[in-house]
Amino acid sequence: MPYLSDRQRVELALPARLLIRPAQRCAEEWNGDDSEILTQLENACYQPLEGLDPIKKAKVAKRINRIQKELLSSFENRPVMVVFLTIIYWLNDLLEREIIVLDSNSDFAKACETLFPMLNEHSELIDGMSKSAEKNARRFNEKLNKGGYYNGG
Repeated sequence: MPYLSDRQRVELALPARLLIRPAQRCAEEWNGDDSEILTQLENACYQPLEGLDPIKKAKVAKRINRIQKELLSSFENRPVMVVFLTIIYWLNDLLEREIIVLDSNSDFAKACETLFPMLNEHSELIDGMSKSAEKNARRFNEKLNKGGYYNGG
């Protein structure tokens, strides 16, 4: 793996970390194959931390968890679909602008390949929540940019 700064490691791990909570809430309804998504997301959280010594790894993981909690704290009583859509819209924006690029062989890319079509199965829910989720995705981006993340540099 090429050299990655702590910031880059956070940027690579955070999307998977954000998706874990809403995915866990939905996992009860999934069949065995779909539950593999949780394992893939968990792996994706730790892959960017590979090669770090244990103390440094713990510090970066703590930073990722802190950011995740800050971003999701206002969603505690919101429908899980709003949370999912917010994260998906935010992630899609980063991908479209090529701020991040997914390795098609990564656990995160594999989880997304399964997860995104599952969300499309609930288009009736998505239609009523997309404006709110788009607005929240912009807020995610603004908060993260203020913290020095995902600025494209």
